[in-house]
Amino acid sequence: MILSELLQLNKTNASINKIDLFINEQIKNSYEHLKALSYKAIILHSLGKTNEALRILYQYIPFFNEIETDGIIAICDGIIDICLDVGRFDEAKKYIKTKQSYLPISKSVLNLKDNIKLYLALNDIDNAKDVLEKYLHEDITKEEAIFAKVELSKIYFRLGLYDKYMNIIIDPEKYYQDNFKTSELQEIGYNRIYIAFVSANYLKVISDANKYLADEALLDIYKIKSSTLLMKAYLKNNDFKKASIVESDYCEYLSKDLLEESLAFSYVAKELYEKTHTVYSINE
Repeated sequence: MILSELLQLNKTNASINKIDLFINEQIKNSYEHLKALSYKAIILHSLGKTNEALRILYQYIPFFNEIETDGIIAICDGIIDICLDVGRFDEAKKYIKTKQSYLPISKSVLNLKDNIKLYLALNDIDNAKDVLEKYLHEDITKEEAIFAKVELSKIYFRLGLYDKYMNIIIDPEKYYQDNFKTSELQEIGYNRIYIAFVSANYLKVISDANKYLADEALLDIYKIKSSTLLMKAYLKNNDFKKASIVESDYCEYLSKDLLEESLAFSYVAKELYEKTHTVYSINE
């Protein structure tokens, strides 16, 4: 097994055994050895063994002066990812700086990506936006550009910068289509309907939502969210009959597992009942 294949292994105990075999075949403290070790730590963390994972990585820190730069970066990457995931942000910042001090100029873009991950974890939207926009102007791979555009699209959507969202989502959408990423495509489809609604383009909401809801593979969360917008659009047009049909067709998808979305649907249904003076109520 080569390193690139090893890094694609599922995060299971069986994968740890394969990684250990790989590590034993590598030169001690080589890049391959330490990169595989870092991935082993990531898997251990995902299996709930965070302390063990960090202990494996931290034991190499005193020997950074004996390790090649790529190996140091691999160890720092593992520490950064785990610490960000568990909310140890000061520790993550420490090793982002440590990693930066070892990065050659040719790889300085990696520090931008680390700061992106940090700002996203901190929910520091303004700084994340600024660094993502800068990152996209660097010499990065197609996959890294997709990563940046996806994260930036989420920020634009959250900030209500819908024109920017519509422009930047084009490449991720094509990437999702090429790679059959259904849930991501469904999210983009819903976002377009939402943007039409907040833009008061209710006829477009009605047209697009009806087409969107015709997809039998649509996830329940998007069935509820898009049917909610469709009901609202019909109410805006005083078409109570069609709003009632939507309520009847999609109330079965309400559940405690999708509580926020189900409540939003219910409030619109309540508004519909009040306007039509009907007495019946939602089951769930």
